Amino acid sequence: VHGGRIEATNTGVSSSLVIDGGQIISEKLGVSSHNATIKGGEIIGGVTGIQIYNGSINMSAGTVKGLTENGITIETNGNGTITGGVIEGDIYGIHNKNRLTIGSNDGNVISNNPTVTGGSYGLYITGSEQRLFDGMFEGQIDGIYGRVTEVPIGGVVSEGETTKNDIIYQTDFVAVYENWLRVGDQEFNTINA
Repeated sequence: VHGGRIEATNTGVSSSLVIDGGQIISEKLGVSSHNATIKGGEIIGGVTGIQIYNGSINMSAGTVKGLTENGITIETNGNGTITGGVIEGDIYGIHNKNRLTIGSNDGNVISNNPTVTGGSYGLYITGSEQRLFDGMFEGQIDGIYGRVTEVPIGGVVSEGETTKNDIIYQTDFVAVYENWLRVGDQEFNTINA
């Protein structure tokens, strides 16, 4: 999908998808797919924005919204890599039931991209592997629920608070410790070589 608008009453797209522009709007599921590549555009589901089964989602830009449930749901046989964009859900921004990597482990931590917002939790983890290298997670209860299995070397998930439309959200975001170790003239934020 490179432009235009797809409107549906049940599911907007129910096959593999590549979108870099335009809109997909559905009363129920915006996208129900085995594989989805999101490079731009907007996906809005009346229930869930994107649901991934037995495949993967790769998202680098764009907007995904789930108006009554989740922005993105990754089922137990699915996986995902999200490096950018805006994801919003009424309950969870993302519900990860398997494996998900958010951001790039490139040594450059970006604390505000992607942005994942949920009414309860931004990121709700019940899956086995959750790698966070970048991102901002916002929820009225908390930004993240569940076990994060990997962050960048010298990194940490920090907490804060923000207000949007008079609603207070708890935030969790990926940040890097300041350099705290000096060896000769060099400074480090970790003891790992």
